[in-house]
Amino acid sequence: MGPDRLATTTGLPLHECLRHYQMYHHITPELQRWWARLEREVRQTRCLFNSYSGRLLFMQRLDDAALESIVAYRPQSSIGVKVSRVMYQCQEDSDWPIHTHVLLNVHDSLT
Repeated sequence: MGPDRLATTTGLPLHECLRHYQMYHHITPELQRWWARLEREVRQTRCLFNSYSGRLLFMQRLDDAALESIVAYRPQSSIGVKVSRVMYQCQEDSDWPIHTHVLLNVHDSLT
């Protein structure tokens, strides 16, 4: 989340959000390197793969909005696949209680 969205979401002044954003990226420089590596990969291949071989193709112009999708894709898509796999693993497990069922798969949780 950039400083503009942080200010809008939290109601904090933009200058304060900018300061926090800069401080956060100062103490975690690996994030900027990771983002740059992802951006290079997408510019070269026009796609990304998640941890489970799911593919995201980029057909649009690679602007700031597209770059947000690039950064979010791997962790967000991977957790959805993982949660679905766990749901099936539970129900196929011989130790799973026979009268227990997964009712909902909501974002990143099972109920």
